[in-house]
Amino acid sequence: MIEADGLHTSFRDLATIFFRRLRPMAAIFLLTAGGAIAWQFLLHDDVYEVTAKLLVRVGAEKAATQVTMTGQRDQVVGFRQQDVNSEVDILKSLDVVGRVVDKLRLDRRAPTPVPEGLWRRIRYETKRFVSGIREWVDEIMIGAGFRPRLTDREKAIAALDSGLSVSSQGESNIIVVRLKMPGRENVAAVLNGLVALYLESRYGLFEDTGAAKVFEKQTDEVRERLKSADLKMQRLELGASLAAIAARKEILLRRAAETQASLINDLLLLSESREKLERLREQLKSTNPNIGVVGSFNASTVEESLVKQMTELRKEEAKFDSSARVVNLRRQFRALAAILQSNLEATVRERTGATESRSKELARIKDELATIQAREAEWVTLKREIRILEQRYEFYQKKYEDVAAAGTLERARIGNVVVVQRAQDPLRPIGVSRFAFVLIAGTLAALAALSWCAVAEFLDHGVRTVEEVERRLGAPALAVPHLAREAAGPAALPKAAFRKAALALYRALGDEKAGTVAFIGTNAGAGCTTAALQIARNMRAVYDCKVVVVELDDRDASLCDRLALDPERTLQAYARGERALADCLQDGPNGVKVLASAPTDQSRRRDPEFAQLARLVPDLERSFAHIFLDMPPVPQPEFIAVGQVVSRAVIVVESGRARYEMLQRIRTELAHEGIAMIGAVLNKQRRYIPSWIYRAIFE
Repeated sequence: MIEADGLHTSFRDLATIFFRRLRPMAAIFLLTAGGAIAWQFLLHDDVYEVTAKLLVRVGAEKAATQVTMTGQRDQVVGFRQQDVNSEVDILKSLDVVGRVVDKLRLDRRAPTPVPEGLWRRIRYETKRFVSGIREWVDEIMIGAGFRPRLTDREKAIAALDSGLSVSSQGESNIIVVRLKMPGRENVAAVLNGLVALYLESRYGLFEDTGAAKVFEKQTDEVRERLKSADLKMQRLELGASLAAIAARKEILLRRAAETQASLINDLLLLSESREKLERLREQLKSTNPNIGVVGSFNASTVEESLVKQMTELRKEEAKFDSSARVVNLRRQFRALAAILQSNLEATVRERTGATESRSKELARIKDELATIQAREAEWVTLKREIRILEQRYEFYQKKYEDVAAAGTLERARIGNVVVVQRAQDPLRPIGVSRFAFVLIAGTLAALAALSWCAVAEFLDHGVRTVEEVERRLGAPALAVPHLAREAAGPAALPKAAFRKAALALYRALGDEKAGTVAFIGTNAGAGCTTAALQIARNMRAVYDCKVVVVELDDRDASLCDRLALDPERTLQAYARGERALADCLQDGPNGVKVLASAPTDQSRRRDPEFAQLARLVPDLERSFAHIFLDMPPVPQPEFIAVGQVVSRAVIVVESGRARYEMLQRIRTELAHEGIAMIGAVLNKQRRYIPSWIYRAIFE
């Protein structure tokens, strides 16, 4: 990716980006252009357009004399634009479209026969397959409730309406009707049929043949209503005269007032008797009832006599101290109280019955009054209704005569829309030609591929160039081995690149007798082991110094298999104390000593080799000039532990897979641990530009 903060972008950078993204760009181009071309030649149906023109003669449709509800006769001439717009709306109405579909049976198309010829058969089968998929998708959408199920007629109406276009032509009175349909055979016939049905429909819309019928119908209805009202009036007058109704009403009002007063008096007496009865019952519940709470009664009544006797018994009871006498007096008091209670209950029942009788009498009188008032109101209403109906009858009769007189003028009107151009069979389809479509599709496909390339390059944070590595890590690039030369395995690695790295690393280490360097890869498979081994080989060959490579990455240990070493003499054996250090060191290529690791079960791993680094490194420094530690990749936490015994590191960056964020993280964490980066190896870099193009343009 070319960063925004870069100094400049050269033509070589653009060429590198182009060739690096060439395969996906070619796939996008082929898929886009091929899909568009396949759609054009296999699925696309040619669309044909036909045109018809109509002339609207302004004002002729409304030039006849119009009969209004007010009795005036006005000469009305419409505006031109309004007339034209009205005709356009009528012509585009779904009612006319539906009648065309029904008349021409557009919803009952015969099945298309299988064509002859290979190419036509391929198109036919492809269209049928795609149509089946569309029907299957429609059924799913309908079943899910996202789309209504349409009948064949509704589908034909929708298709015809979508292809129909009606508009006025400039400032003239010409209406242009255009119809677009797939297929050449029936387009002109459909449009001519549409225009013909439109002309028939508009005559029924503008012709005022129903005015006389409307007024005649209204006259008949008013006449019948007037007869019915007269019959009702006759029945009311035969039943009773208005004076007799008024006299009877006065008598009933007087009787209703008297009955209402008697009912109120009965209700008061009933309420008084009920209250006295309730008070008596409450007193009788106590052991020493007070009869005075019940209240007073009318003189010379049974109730008044009983109350007096009960009062005398209370007085006698107060005079005697003998318990037997008192009990006898109280028994007599209770007997008289029971008689009084029974008498009050009988009184309540009598007064309740009287009240109910009064209420029924009052309700009957009110019902009779309501009937008399209803008859009186009905009589007044009928008189008013008869008067109104007579006026309406005269009005509609006059209007009917006016409309009948204007019938001759109404029938003599002529249509104001004529066809000036009928639809003719089209000669060629509309739209972009196939050659132009292919050219446009290719251009758009190329733009889509280039757009994808720009977006992908903008979002790609992968490190691919030496400049990016040096800028992100702040360390020089020691070597740039290309991926194409690694295809044959480690033995075929570019010697020149690693020789240059060995020279640069030797100069960076200076005159130190023992230089310990940690080789840390940005990710698994970055080639960290290969880089450490190859640099050690070249340093041994050039400077004849003792170099040892210690493989600390036991997760992906490979030196034993790659160099055919003894798997028992490993770093793990030394860490466990099973073997001595000198016994675990094995001969590698070009005299390089190798301390290999054996693959370890990660669930049981206890990091013994890192625990022994503080002892291992000083022991190796006594015998070797340079110690190269092959560390696990950056995501593993063990590489931080090396900072306790090693102060220098070489970062192995895999071109394309390492990202900017990873390099920044490495730089920050190594600086935090006090480990200096003395260089980097950009491994597996690809040469995207073909060699003959590179030599022709850039050399």
